[in-house]
Amino acid sequence: MSRILIFEPPAYGHVNPSLPVVQELVRRGHEVIYYNHEGFRELVEATGATFRAYPDTDMTPQYVNHILKEGNLAAVTSTIMRSSKVLIPFTLEELEREKADLVIIDAIAVWARIAVNMRPHPCVSFISFFFMYGTEEEKGLPVALKHIPMWLSQVPGIFIPFFQLWWTYGYRNLPDFVPFFPLRGEHNIFFTSKELHPHTPEIDDTYRFVGPSIPKGTADAPFFPEEAPHKIYISLGTIHGRRDFFQLCFETFADHPGHFILSTGSEIDPETVPDIPDNFSLFSSVPQVQVLQECDVFITHGGMNSIHESLYYGIPLLLVPQQFEQLFGARAVVSKGAGILHDEYTHFKVPNGAQLRKDLDTLLRDDQYREKAAVMQEALRKTGGFSEGADVIERHIRESQGETS
Repeated sequence: MSRILIFEPPAYGHVNPSLPVVQELVRRGHEVIYYNHEGFRELVEATGATFRAYPDTDMTPQYVNHILKEGNLAAVTSTIMRSSKVLIPFTLEELEREKADLVIIDAIAVWARIAVNMRPHPCVSFISFFFMYGTEEEKGLPVALKHIPMWLSQVPGIFIPFFQLWWTYGYRNLPDFVPFFPLRGEHNIFFTSKELHPHTPEIDDTYRFVGPSIPKGTADAPFFPEEAPHKIYISLGTIHGRRDFFQLCFETFADHPGHFILSTGSEIDPETVPDIPDNFSLFSSVPQVQVLQECDVFITHGGMNSIHESLYYGIPLLLVPQQFEQLFGARAVVSKGAGILHDEYTHFKVPNGAQLRKDLDTLLRDDQYREKAAVMQEALRKTGGFSEGADVIERHIRESQGETS
């Protein structure tokens, strides 16, 4: 069978969508070699793929989580550009040695895109975020004065490495500058549905919307009390735990008739949270897919994983994004009528508790939000998932080898 190399960044939001496709490729008999930071070895090897670690760079899972928590996406780009100076020579050596039939690059793996430009291989891109460029949802994204110093501080870290790469490898081998992300291959696998993704003229027939790969299963025991008239799940993801927001939820919903499951994230121990109302149950983490199958509304930061899992089960969302990428995804959901947005944190403001409660009650009582969420549910469920992703990859290998079927 075929030898396939995959180059991913050390970020769970990029790695997790790729793993079901990798496991399916291995099941079909392909040899898959997966490159990432050492911290992802166990996850990758569980798929049956061969894991190989990158050389040491600033781009560690811990550092990526830190800058994502701060919400400065320019710092992510800066880290990628600096790290690419180390990773490009490594990737070139791997391409030369392995003689792969196909290379899969992540949509932000600059080092892999440049290496494949220099050592041409059939190439597929994995895209695990929405394509912002050219969309209506991108227009009017807020720019507060506090954003400007954050971004300006990263300019040297982006452009100095960029021009160093230009000088070393040649301009022709660099990715297209506009739009820079997502990095593209001859085929581009999008882990979402066409119906949910905002419209942009940049998307052509090289893009295949395969949808998310949602794990199946239900909880051994229910998380919510059976008698609760409303069941609400709250999570800002694993890295955005905010005591101030959790306290706002306590104050706002303490006398609400519903019951609330609150996931505090990896950085906050529920045992250290004081004055928890009787209608709240706190956990550091929960099996999100199982909780979503029980709940009526999801209060979330609007990460890609959370959006897709919620809509996969037809659950409307109350969206409280923490940074720009999440705000863009939240706007996509709102544009489909499946949620309500509170964007105060992206303006360096604090959400209004009274309005939060009003909007939660609207989502609980107004059937149109659940109906719109059901439309997105149908769109996501009719995609081909990891199996279709593997089909696209196999077809591209056959085409590149001159086979017609």
